Amino acid sequence: MVERSQAQLIVSFDNLSNVNDAGLARDSWGYDFFRDEGWSHLGVLNFKANWYRDDGCSIIFKSWKKKVFFPVLIMLP
Repeated sequence: MVERSQAQLIVSFDNLSNVNDAGLARDSWGYDFFRDEGWSHLGVLNFKANWYRDDGCSIIFKSWKKKVFFPVLIMLP
């Protein structure tokens, strides 16, 4: 088991265009695993394969870090 500080937030990204799923009634990528480990997790769902180009995501995450919402962000695909 990997020990994670409560000050860390894992952010996962789920590209719904890859799974041909237009609905939001689903768990984000890695949800069950992160929940079972007791880790803080934010799942970002997107309908386009360009989420990584969205300046809005970067701006939000940087503002959270400045506000010490979560001083460490771990971002996974």
